[in-house]
Amino acid sequence: AGGKFSHVRLVSTDLAATAAWYVCLGFEVVPGPAGTLSLRLPEDPTFSLEFTEDRTAMRHPWQANTQGLYRIALAVEDVHDAHRSLVDQGLAVPDPVWIPMADTPTGGFTIVVLSDPDGAVVELVERPRAEVRRPLLPRGDG
Repeated sequence: AGGKFSHVRLVSTDLAATAAWYVCLGFEVVPGPAGTLSLRLPEDPTFSLEFTEDRTAMRHPWQANTQGLYRIALAVEDVHDAHRSLVDQGLAVPDPVWIPMADTPTGGFTIVVLSDPDGAVVELVERPRAEVRRPLLPRGDG
């Protein structure tokens, strides 16, 4: 009881490439020990993506609905604006798509599905961030 989601730990074959890619999405790098990378969104310092470098790691060919982490979903106010921003930064980004979901109040979501440098799936979901934002803590309390 009372637990909070703190972080997700992943493996990166190239921490510099991983950092550069996630910075394009709005993450900031948090200094840490050599061979590791910690990233967080400025609006939510209570959660982080943590990477350990292993240059020999090979990605398992996961697909949706199989055991294990498949994707990371990030809520954005406007997927089309996020898409334009990523394209302007030089990333190859597929066009946004509408995914109908009859069991949701909105009837579905507009999304962009990306892959980070190691193939982890990152989904940008158009959803008012106020609906998914956790309470903010003062810097240093995260």
